[in-house]
Amino acid sequence: MAPGTLIRGRRALATGLAIALVLALGCAGSSKRGVTHTMRSGETIYRLSRYYQVPARDIVRANRIDDVAAIPVGRKLFIPGARRAPPARSLVSKAGHT
Repeated sequence: MAPGTLIRGRRALATGLAIALVLALGCAGSSKRGVTHTMRSGETIYRLSRYYQVPARDIVRANRIDDVAAIPVGRKLFIPGARRAPPARSLVSKAGHT
């Protein structure tokens, strides 16, 4: 066996296993991807939609919301397909503008 053949073989195997793992995890969790957002005073589905870059209707459906104007502060909402992590602060600035 030529020098380095074993090392290249192990790297190829490790790379293949890593790709298989990523694909398996991606497929297994694809319907559950997203984040949980805790509603804060002044936040709306529209603001969440803009922040997370997810259609408002997807947030409403995922959380079975009947009245978007009646979401209480503190309610945890699942944001499917969110493209960002939950913010550290409210999505509403102190002046009431985003």
